[in-house]
This record gives sequence, C-alpha cells and structure tokens, in this order.
Amino acid sequence: MFVHFRNTSLFRILAVPLLMLMTLLCEVLETASTATSSDIQAGLLGSFDPHLDQLLVSQHDSEWRDLVDGLSLALSATEPLVRPKAPSGAGAQGDRSASPTTFGLGLQYTPFGYYFANLSLVGYANRSTRKSWNPDFTYCVGYNDPTAYTLSLTYCNYGGNRISPIANQVRTDFASGTWTLAYKFALAPEVADLFLIDTRGTIGCQIAYRGSQKYRDARTNTYQGFRDSAAVGCKYPIYGNWYFNFELNRYMHPGQKQPWDPDYTYGFGYFEWHRGTFSI
Repeated sequence: MFVHFRNTSLFRILAVPLLMLMTLLCEVLETASTATSSDIQAGLLGSFDPHLDQLLVSQHDSEWRDLVDGLSLALSATEPLVRPKAPSGAGAQGDRSASPTTFGLGLQYTPFGYYFANLSLVGYANRSTRKSWNPDFTYCVGYNDPTAYTLSLTYCNYGGNRISPIANQVRTDFASGTWTLAYKFALAPEVADLFLIDTRGTIGCQIAYRGSQKYRDARTNTYQGFRDSAAVGCKYPIYGNWYFNFELNRYMHPGQKQPWDPDYTYGFGYFEWHRGTFSI
C-alpha cells in the first residue's frame, strides 16, 4: 500500500522514524543488561512475520471454525469523569477525552500472526451531546506484536466517522487518520525492580512515531498538510492485572499542535485479555 503525504518528502517520512529507532537501539544496548544484541536482532527480524506456516496446520476439526477462530467481540461502556462546558474541537478532530457517555461494540479479526483489523461501533446515551468529532464508528488495521524488541505499524481512525453522513459530512476521512510506527522494549530488571510492587511483572515501554496526511487547524479552521509527532510511554503493572500507564508526546512542529492535543496522557485500570472476562 502506498500513501501520498502532502507537503513533505519521502526522505522526511522515513528518515525521522529510522533515526529515532537507531538512537533507541543504541540506548537499549547500553542500558538494558539482560537485552543482548541477539535478543534485539531476533525481535526486529521477527517483526511483521505473518507466520504463514501456522495457516497450514488445522487448529479445529472444521475449516469454517479455523477461519473464524481469529474473531473476537468486545462490549464496552464509557463514562467521563469531567464534562467540560465548551470542549475544544473542529470538524472531525477534537478533544476525545471529553466524550459523552457511550456504549461500544467492537469486532476484531486476527487472521494470522499479529496482523489485525478492528471495527468498533459507538452509541451515545444522549445523541445531543455528540460533537462533530465524536464518531459513530472507529477502525484500525495493521501489525502489533506485544513482544519486547519488536516493531509495530498500525493505522487508526478515531475521527468523526458517520454511518449516515448529512450535508457537508463524509462517512470517513481516511487522510485524517494516524499511522503509528512503534518499537517496544522492556526496562532492565535492575531498573524495574526499584519501582515494582509485584516483582513477577515487567515494565514494558515503547517509543512511537506518528504521522497524519492532514489535520484540522483550529486557528484557521481549515485542513493543513502532513504533521508528525513522537511519543514514549510505559505500562506499569501494579499487581496482577491492575496497571498504570503514561505517555509523553512531542510534536515535531509546535505550531501544528492543536488545543486538544495533549502533552501527556495517563490511565489506570484492570485488563484481562482472556475471552469472557471483564476489564476496567
């Protein structure tokens, strides 16, 4: 798949994330005593492996069941802690943290390896509170391996997607979605053990480079060309499946930062990935 980014060159698109990854690899090699060069090399070379050999091995008696084995369904409900009187936003982009009460139905398909496609439908308890950037549905596709020292590449669109668009609306604006190239790594035990309550866990981190083909500028209320940002974040296991995570964001061109773009994000909760379980 080829994507054309306006107001930028191919060198700019590729050079920045590659430079970031090379810098990170040097730091990891120097500081993570348990991460050998072979560990990192194996992770990088194993990234984007479709594991096609697994497709030749039947997991079930029925071929139909093999086909749908990668399907998973998720039900969700969200309730904001704060409802700002005047949340900031423009068009299909705005402050998603100020979302009204919603209910979600998500469907994810992982046909092989760590390649996936996700579609989530969003319903609102009170549709009158829905803003132009609050979507009727969201979608993501890409490759995302949770293993340390691997790369991931995803495309996600959380903008104001509409099932039934009205005048001056589009069903979805693909160019406003975000591409993310990320590298995952784990903090060395010598460092992680200083902070861990449950020493059975590990502190997993990632550094990411994000780019969008276009974005909405609040000052001019118009769409502008390519913009990019970098982020680094970690997930801290409190105890068992309870966790805390945070991410710091750096915008490559500060003038492109919008009022709703955060300098940092954080969250905590309980996550259980097995089927038939609950997460908070």
